[in-house]
Amino acid sequence: MKANPITLMLVWLIILILGFMCSILYEVFFSVGGEQIPMRYIGSAIPTFIGGVILICLTSLFFFREWTKKNWYIILGILIACSLFLFR
Repeated sequence: MKANPITLMLVWLIILILGFMCSILYEVFFSVGGEQIPMRYIGSAIPTFIGGVILICLTSLFFFREWTKKNWYIILGILIACSLFLFR
């Protein structure tokens, strides 16, 4: 499988989900009054994911030149959608 920005975004999503799930489980079991902690982590995971996707899109312009020349509309669409969601 060749690396491209879409696979990097999927890997970023999987790493983020695993990391947040581990930290949520740790906080729930080892902190006092940890009932609201999962919601706080989920609320901070969404902007973190979107910021990472924006960063991947911007760096893919330099690292994946061939792929970006053929599929520039995908990167542009993802950038616009994520920017509108993050900066609304």
